[in-house]
Amino acid sequence: MVSTGQALAKDAGFFVGLGAGNAHIVEDEITGVFLVPNQNLDDKVGADTIYAGYKLAENFALEVGYTKLDTAEKEFERRTDIIPPFPALRDEDLAIESAYLSAVLTSPTRNGFGVFGLIGYSIYDVERTFSAPTRFDHISKFTEDGVFVGIGLTYRFNEKLAARVQWTTTDAAEFRLEESRFAVEYSF
Repeated sequence: MVSTGQALAKDAGFFVGLGAGNAHIVEDEITGVFLVPNQNLDDKVGADTIYAGYKLAENFALEVGYTKLDTAEKEFERRTDIIPPFPALRDEDLAIESAYLSAVLTSPTRNGFGVFGLIGYSIYDVERTFSAPTRFDHISKFTEDGVFVGIGLTYRFNEKLAARVQWTTTDAAEFRLEESRFAVEYSF
């Protein structure tokens, strides 16, 4: 008979992973006197992730990671009913990087497959650049944070190598982010 401590020790261990996928960024409405109303950034971009974690038991792990999104872009429409037309903003670029901590609960199924859910906390470093028809750009940098939740499917090729697909969503103060990702994971 195996004791609980021995079973946990057998299942415990470190893992690392690399992932790539897509992120859908929806920014809260940006308004201005010289802009056509109800415009906001709504863009799909690439997202690359590196992560590491520690499996505390067969079904539970803690994970930390870093994600960098490709730059999202938005072109604004100027209001033409203002005389004379004001040289308003031309476009916006949004660059986002994040660091996160999450808890992952896995339910193994048959033949190496498993389903999992995750919940976590993420800190986002955001750089927003507004370009105008002049030579000058307005750059603002700020930090957002938010709780995210997600679900996924994993397949274990052997004791060391696994692949997973996952979907997460975050609702921060300035934007909403939905990310889908494919990752390869190595366990030590």
